[in-house]
Amino acid sequence: MNIRSVFRNNLPYFAFLSGVALIDQIVKHRVEKHPEEFAQVVHNTGFAGEKLKNRPDIVRKTAFALTALGIARLPFMADDSRSDRIMKTGWAMIMGGALSNTYDRVIRKYVVDYIPKGKYVYNLGDFAIYSGLSVTIAGAVLDRKGKE
Repeated sequence: MNIRSVFRNNLPYFAFLSGVALIDQIVKHRVEKHPEEFAQVVHNTGFAGEKLKNRPDIVRKTAFALTALGIARLPFMADDSRSDRIMKTGWAMIMGGALSNTYDRVIRKYVVDYIPKGKYVYNLGDFAIYSGLSVTIAGAVLDRKGKE
């Protein structure tokens, strides 16, 4: 299989990943321009829950490396069965959210969070990560049931 066919076969997943990241960036741009329209806006320089907020250099480099590795993994994931495709779609969703947040960390130097829920504030990228994890787990459960 050559690089062209690998790219062609994975284009829907990369398009979905890019769409998730783009939608989150569009909303974050709106939040930055009109913060008064949102109940709470937080500029998070750390990981989730502002972990390592005093070490933004480590946060940026780690996020960049893990996101790059995660996106690079996508073409190597199986997509032979329905459960494989579900897991791969979930992974693309996770990576779309991660890409948006990593973009924030590298370019803005902070992640824009604007959806208060409990003691934390989230963004659409965060929800894409959590939703993608749920989709990936659902695909794994289907895969396991199919093998029994």
